[in-house]
Parts: sequence; C-alpha cells; structure tokens
Amino acid sequence: MRNRLLLSVPIIVSAFTAQANARIEYFIAWVEKYPTSTLGSRMQELTGASCNICHHPPDRGVVGTCYREDIHALLDSGASIQDALDQLDSEDSDGDGVPNGVEILMPRFENPNEIGYHPGLVGATGTDPCGETPDDAVTGIRETPQLDVPALSEWGLLAISMLLISAATVVIHQRRINAIETHRTT
Repeated sequence: MRNRLLLSVPIIVSAFTAQANARIEYFIAWVEKYPTSTLGSRMQELTGASCNICHHPPDRGVVGTCYREDIHALLDSGASIQDALDQLDSEDSDGDGVPNGVEILMPRFENPNEIGYHPGLVGATGTDPCGETPDDAVTGIRETPQLDVPALSEWGLLAISMLLISAATVVIHQRRINAIETHRTT
C-alpha cells in the first residue's frame, strides 16, 4: 500500500506542475501580446495577483472573469493561447461596449501612466458580470473606459486657439511692462 502511495505522489505533483506551468505560459503569452499594458501590475497591487487578469479573486482555481471564460471556451475548442487572445481582441467579453483589445491597451483616464482597463470587469468599481456575486466590487476602481468625451468642433478648436493667443498676448504684455519698470528702477 505504501509503495502505491509513493508512486502516486510524483504523478499528482507533475499534474499540478503541468497545470501551473500552463497558467504561467498563458500569462506569458498575454504579456507578450500586450507588452505596454500595466494591467498585470495593477491587478497585482489591487487584488494580490496578476493572474486576476483572467481569474476572479480570491479563487483562481475555478471561477474566472467573463474574459477568462471566453479564453477557456476557445482553448477547449482547440485554439492555442495566442490564437485565443488574437480572436478575443475584437470581442467584448464583459459586455461594456468596448472591445477587449481596446480596453487592455487604453491609457487610464485617471492616470495616463497606466495602460489598460480590465476586459472582464465593468463599471465604476470593477464588478464581475460573470462572477458568483456580479454586484460586488473586485478592484474598487473604474474598469469601463470613458469613451463619451465629446469631440471638439472646428469652432471649438478656433475658440480655444483664440483664448490661448489672448492669454499669451497678456503674458507677453505684462513681461514687457515688468521689464520697463525694472529698467527704470535701475
């Protein structure tokens, strides 16, 4: 009996190692596809694991975000991880109206030094519509990009240009006055 147990330990360990390596390979493939995105480091900071790009914290074993579920479905159909990521670029896994690839590579509105919104979370507090509790905040910050910024018309651009020219004129005029007064006092 003891020999059977000892023989099964390496099999169990190798199964877990293969599963862990697959996840690492998936994360590496994701980082290689989106090298400018800071989403992984932000997820590490906010949820404790960069793996939460796909997985729902704290359970990374079974539960996944909408994005992970879409990746999983493509992998189950025989796609490679690279093919799955490529195919999902134009999809909207979380249903927030923004394609996954756009979300992942979009500079964050509140911090342009960070790149990437979560393609599986939505709203102002980063809820998971595919999670067991879809109304609970996951990241606690906005995960749907704000795309409703109004465009400037030609008249708006002209008005802003005129305002900037006027302000520059005032600054130049004030500097001339200051220079004249400085010259008079010396």
